[in-house]
Amino acid sequence: MEYDPESPNHLYITDFGKNKIISSKRRFLFKGKKFDLEKSFTYMKEKKLVADGTQTYYLHDGSIGNEDILNEGILNRRTTFYPDGKKKQMSSGDENTLNGEYQIWYQTGQLSFSGNYKNNLKEGEFQQFDPSGTLIKKGVYLDGILVSGAVVVQDIVYDNPEKPAQFNNGSEDFEVFLKRRSTEIGGLKELQKEKKIKLNLAVNKSGAITKMETPSALSQPELDFLNAVFKVRPAFTPATVENIPVESIVTLYLAISNEGIKTDTDLKHLNLSDIFTSAEKMPQFPGDEDALRRFISSSLRYPAEAQKSGIEGKVFVNFIVDENGEVTNVKLARGVDSYLDWEAMRVVRMMPRWKPGYIKGKPVKVSFTMPVNFSLQ
Repeated sequence: MEYDPESPNHLYITDFGKNKIISSKRRFLFKGKKFDLEKSFTYMKEKKLVADGTQTYYLHDGSIGNEDILNEGILNRRTTFYPDGKKKQMSSGDENTLNGEYQIWYQTGQLSFSGNYKNNLKEGEFQQFDPSGTLIKKGVYLDGILVSGAVVVQDIVYDNPEKPAQFNNGSEDFEVFLKRRSTEIGGLKELQKEKKIKLNLAVNKSGAITKMETPSALSQPELDFLNAVFKVRPAFTPATVENIPVESIVTLYLAISNEGIKTDTDLKHLNLSDIFTSAEKMPQFPGDEDALRRFISSSLRYPAEAQKSGIEGKVFVNFIVDENGEVTNVKLARGVDSYLDWEAMRVVRMMPRWKPGYIKGKPVKVSFTMPVNFSLQ
């Protein structure tokens, strides 16, 4: 911890991970009288210690991951970086609303996309450049509507585009594709009970599948079967933003059995007020998974009582991310020790608002069970 020489009410807190590599350096506004580092999390809970100014987070190799600028706890600007330290993307606004300048860079450092947003709507001139720096497109927007020039969209992978990618001939033809492929390969004979899985497909601007992954726990035979079915990649109509084809992520919910593979039709009758364990668009911690790991690493404090007793282990905490992205209903799923259990739940309760999960375009409650690891090594 060090005080900010330019402001008597501000201080910097630097956190280090394993191998003494810096994980974060954050600037805070302290509203109390006398600061005690051991009480920092109590101060945060009482809102006496508030993130204010530049918050820098680092990757495991010590390179900068992202840099946030906050005004008394409210995000104003976020900048992410490539591993070599060059800027990757910069956005102005808070977690939910774009307000101000927005830029994307190529890994070479050349600007790729530039524009301004007002309440999530494009406002003013937008520009797109090729890797050499040549201007490709320029358009002027008013309240999100193009008023002159060409349509300019971000060249990124979208997980929630205006118009999602669709199987070329619709959902019914996709069922025919799955049935045909399952028949050609043969069902998964050793699977006695139907198993429901989630599958993410990366679909490029031409509608071709470029990547396939599943967060579901699968055995090697199940994974081999899934890969065999999709070895013949079905063609999609690409997603669009402002009628421009873009790369996107398509999430499928499937059921595999000894008869083959099909879409999970139960999802057609979802009650969106329920609590789900998966969603078409899963909730996301602000930033990415690395940002979540950095938050846990920098926030966790190993209880002295557990350290003295040599107690370590993995605590599993269950919580719900609601429709507004708030972390609620924090409870212990599987504990190790009362001191470690309490600390793990304390850190989870401190988590900032997430981006909520979505099903059929509507925000829903999603339940998570997250491991928090305590290791004395």
